[in-house]
Amino acid sequence: MSLRLRSTNRKKFKTAKKKLSDSIPYLVWKKFPKKYKLDPDNAVGKQIWVAGTSQKDYWKVRKYHKEGSPKFPEGGITAFNERGEVIRIFYEEAILHPKPD
Repeated sequence: MSLRLRSTNRKKFKTAKKKLSDSIPYLVWKKFPKKYKLDPDNAVGKQIWVAGTSQKDYWKVRKYHKEGSPKFPEGGITAFNERGEVIRIFYEEAILHPKPD
């Protein structure tokens, strides 16, 4: 889930709010250039931009969970940052980072 609910509303990048069945809100990417779409077969190790975070925040994909995986019935991503923090998010919350290191 998104760490913060800070919307992005730029010409090429836009987020939108969604809710889980228990009404917990989170942000997803609704508009972004196709070249930033995350490829599940080549995701591990890629830097991503998580919806709701600053573009200055860099997260790296540790694991890409397929649909039906335990704890990820709809699929998802486990990622970490340079501080060692770990997040678990839905696919639609992540895109390739436009400014990777």
